[in-house]
Amino acid sequence: LWESRRLPQEPRWPSSPRQRGYILVATLFMTFVVGVMLLALTRWWQIESQREKERELLWIGAQFRAALAGYAASTPSGGPIRPSELADLVRDERTVPPGRHLRHVYVDPMTASTAWGIVRAPDGTITALHSRSDGKPLAPDGSSPRFRAFEHAKRYSEWRFGAGL
Repeated sequence: LWESRRLPQEPRWPSSPRQRGYILVATLFMTFVVGVMLLALTRWWQIESQREKERELLWIGAQFRAALAGYAASTPSGGPIRPSELADLVRDERTVPPGRHLRHVYVDPMTASTAWGIVRAPDGTITALHSRSDGKPLAPDGSSPRFRAFEHAKRYSEWRFGAGL
């Protein structure tokens, strides 16, 4: 009795030849759209990461600039007005007690190293520092006056940070 009352089951797949493959095409299209969105997101994240490193490099450069100016201002009469090594900025032995113009030698955010490019005067003292990175800076956004000094730089190694710069 129950056997005769069963409803006929619908076919499992669409019966029309025009409808076959519709889900496959829709899945491929959605995969493509998600891939393009992930690619755009990755590129955006890389640019934001580079901008953050640039801001950090400018901040560290300002710290080095202030440390070189502080070293020159605290020079005893007749002494050298520029340090011969970066360690002299961390611990200035020319005064009693020793002075500290920097807390530590900062890590270059572009190279992830404490090895900085050093611009030396003819007497061997440090006049300025720069990153050793040959990376190309992003176009400045114009909102920060700190970027204006480096507007025409082609590489980060051209960003010089010194007391008189």
